[in-house]
Amino acid sequence: MTAASLSKYDPIKGCFVLKDPNPKPPANAFEWMRFTDEERIRRGEKPAPSNTEHKRRVTAAKLVEKKRVDNPTYGTIDIATKEKK
Repeated sequence: MTAASLSKYDPIKGCFVLKDPNPKPPANAFEWMRFTDEERIRRGEKPAPSNTEHKRRVTAAKLVEKKRVDNPTYGTIDIATKEKK
């Protein structure tokens, strides 16, 4: 292989970059996550933000489960008793 076949000019970076040796074909509509990401990039939009709200919920649930090892009632609200605490 020659050096010219391994690289291509990237006008955004303003230099030559290596080509992907195994390029993926464009996504079709059945691969909806990759398809929507590629469409956003094609239209010049920013990539979709990561779902930080979901990550926070998962992390909080894991933390509660760790604390429940020592105290099984951690994070529960006891509304069945009529006594004031």
